[in-house]
Amino acid sequence: MSNTLVLNGALFLGILALHTLLEDSTINNNWVSIALLTLALALLIKSADVFIEGAKGLAYRAGLPEVVIGLTIVSIGTSLPEILVTSTAGE
Repeated sequence: MSNTLVLNGALFLGILALHTLLEDSTINNNWVSIALLTLALALLIKSADVFIEGAKGLAYRAGLPEVVIGLTIVSIGTSLPEILVTSTAGE
């Protein structure tokens, strides 16, 4: 699990550094955009795996069925981005 977190952190920092370099330069290449999109998608997929494994571990430690954790914590965690966007858009 810690290897996954290190990999996610490295991918995030790489994407951030590449994005910063591209903003400062006049290079606008479609291949770079595709590479950034691919890296971001890989980071998203791996992060989702870590999130699910963490939720399963939480259910195991709490002695609860995975369904209960899935219906509460995971559902709240996946709904928060939409809730925040909606609340900020309404202001």
